[in-house]
Amino acid sequence: MEQALLDSFQENIALIHPDGVIYATNAAWKKFAVDNGASSSYLDIGRNYLKLLLDTGSFDEAAGIQAVLDQSLPSYESSYACPAPHEECWYLMRVTPLVEEGRVRAAIISHRNITNEEQQRREVFDVLESMTDAFYALDEDWRFVYLNQEASRLLRKSKQQVINEVVWEVFPEAVKTDMYTTYLEVARSKQTQILEQYYPPLEIWFEIHVYPRSSGGVSVYFKDITDKKHKEVELWETAHYDQLTKLPNRFYLYQDLQAKLEQNQPTAIFFLDLNGFKLINDVYGHDKGDELLREVASRLQVHLPEAFFISRFGGDEFVITTAFTTEQKLELDVVQIASIFNDTYLLTGVNRFHVTAAIGISVFPRDCKLVDELLTKSDMAMYEAKKGKHTKWVYYSGSMAESWNRRLRLEKDLVEALHTKTLLPYFQPEIDTVVNQVVSLEMLARWNHPVLGPISPQEFIPIAEESGQLQLLTESLVEQAIDYLHHWQHHFDYKGLLSINVTSQLISEDSFCDFLLRIKKEQDIPNGVLELELTENVQLFESPFIQQQLRLLQDNGFRIAIDDFGSGYSNFSYISEFPIDKIKIDKSFTDYIGQSKKGEAVLDSLVMLSLRLGIDLVAEGVETEAQVRYLQLRECMWMQGYYFAKPLPAEEASLYLETLYIKK
Repeated sequence: MEQALLDSFQENIALIHPDGVIYATNAAWKKFAVDNGASSSYLDIGRNYLKLLLDTGSFDEAAGIQAVLDQSLPSYESSYACPAPHEECWYLMRVTPLVEEGRVRAAIISHRNITNEEQQRREVFDVLESMTDAFYALDEDWRFVYLNQEASRLLRKSKQQVINEVVWEVFPEAVKTDMYTTYLEVARSKQTQILEQYYPPLEIWFEIHVYPRSSGGVSVYFKDITDKKHKEVELWETAHYDQLTKLPNRFYLYQDLQAKLEQNQPTAIFFLDLNGFKLINDVYGHDKGDELLREVASRLQVHLPEAFFISRFGGDEFVITTAFTTEQKLELDVVQIASIFNDTYLLTGVNRFHVTAAIGISVFPRDCKLVDELLTKSDMAMYEAKKGKHTKWVYYSGSMAESWNRRLRLEKDLVEALHTKTLLPYFQPEIDTVVNQVVSLEMLARWNHPVLGPISPQEFIPIAEESGQLQLLTESLVEQAIDYLHHWQHHFDYKGLLSINVTSQLISEDSFCDFLLRIKKEQDIPNGVLELELTENVQLFESPFIQQQLRLLQDNGFRIAIDDFGSGYSNFSYISEFPIDKIKIDKSFTDYIGQSKKGEAVLDSLVMLSLRLGIDLVAEGVETEAQVRYLQLRECMWMQGYYFAKPLPAEEASLYLETLYIKK
């Protein structure tokens, strides 16, 4: 009966007396000996296991068993490699005492094959050592248990110097930084956190990703971003300042003016254009024209108070903004600006000459409430001022605008388009090429304007977003699309998804998320049927609030997909922590197939990454059979593109589904 019980265990088991002699084994133990190149009697009953270990040089293992038999250790275990005839195997030996009346009467020796676990551990080790990011792990007592070569290099500490040492003792200055509080918070909350931290002793900026460990402590991935930080400053200055005059440029002007408008600060805009500047360039050369621009910029900065925001708009145009208080103050401001041109200018090698300017003026909110309109209207007024030869200023008036521009018309017509059904949902299928079935229908907006004809989504979507109509537009299209979804489910037994394109701005609106949750419940849509597609951007992956909203939606049965992946803000470190169910690889990568080996390599990497992470993958923009075959060979089986179908109106989408599904 006891032998049958021993034989029922899959692990290799032997029982030994306190002197090390084997007195019982199971069937797996005998097979264990044979599988590893020994005879079945080599480890059989009557053999002294301690002596066998000593004879083969396994001194540590023998000492561990003896310590258990002597009751110096409560138990003992050790992993070891065992070269079998055909492959190297790894085993975990565990020694457990059998105690009777306070004394060890025998011990159980078990050997379990852990070859797969060891291979996985080695693969993880190889990955950690070969990865470009630095990595270290801290236990619950904040002691180093591992760090890779890159971490050792960046921290300027060897493994021998830090393993088993407390991180705050090795790097005491870190206690005074956000790293300390972040590590403690991650360990407490079990929530991943990301931070950027400058560490003065090393004079390095780090980007740090901190993850909780299930066994306690934290795992830390980090990299040196010092160059990035320096470049960010340089790039910011390059992006915001004109290189010739060192004044804020047009981009910076837009940002500053937009901020003033968002805060409802009454603002005056002065649009300056130098009269006859082209003639100066033609007569004296462009280097003299550049010198004049620098001199004008210098005088504006010297003679105008700090309350004036001075920028170079482009060419020989400057835009100045300041607070608007009264009409009298506005007049004094423009007189002060115009006085800059009272004195003559002296350029190198050129006689003194006068420069005059035309100045157009618009005021927020009196004239309009949009940045572009303010600049356009001050520009209109400036052209009126240019009709004179001397420095002159003109205030914008409504008579200068003869008609509404196309943008304003589209903004006005958007709401009506929803009611007149000229703005409708179209659907483009995503195909599982293994079974030739539709796995998802992506909803897209299309607008056929009654007068202007088809309007590109690239034109009206930004208008809807900036004019505050995007949520109304999207909700209306979603309601229509869900009605079609029910129709397809009923008539064609459609079991695929309905994918909805949404922006980061919409996700940040509580009312829109409430709408999604409400309509899913009211329409009794099962979990995993509605999918939200978002284009990657900084706001999406850097905004904790948006990530929180997406997790809320995901917890309530919505799938999250990243659209046009790889074309925008690709930070592969977020993929493992961001709530993503599906990645849609941008068409630009599909276009590499057969055209660029390097491009194909990038595409292959994206496919492999998604497969390893267990994230659904769709290749966008598939247009040829060669692309289909290439992607299938890489195990990317879900595809979308004109090879299968273009975006279809609902009626044509129904016909398309009818060809793939048996009509009820």
